[in-house]
Amino acid sequence: MDLHTKRKVNLLYLMHSCNPSYGALIDYQRVGWGGAGGYVYQKANAELFCTNEKLNGLTEKCKAFPSLTYMAMNKEGAWMSN
Repeated sequence: MDLHTKRKVNLLYLMHSCNPSYGALIDYQRVGWGGAGGYVYQKANAELFCTNEKLNGLTEKCKAFPSLTYMAMNKEGAWMSN
C-alpha cells in the first residue's frame, strides 16, 4: 500500500498493519533470503479495526474488485469473507 493510500485509510480506520509488495532481490539484506537470482514478493494486505458501518461500506466497495479478498471478525468471533 503506498503512503498516500495509507494516509487516506488512516483517516477513516485504525490501521493495525500494512505489508508492502517488495519485488526486491532475494539476496537483499533487509528482506531477502536464499541464494542469488530470485526475487522476494509479498502479498499486499492491510489489517485494521473499524465499526460495523465502515465494514459494511468496505465490503460493498470490494464487490467492484473481484480479485480482492477480505476477511473480517468481530470480538465475539463471528467471521465473514468473500
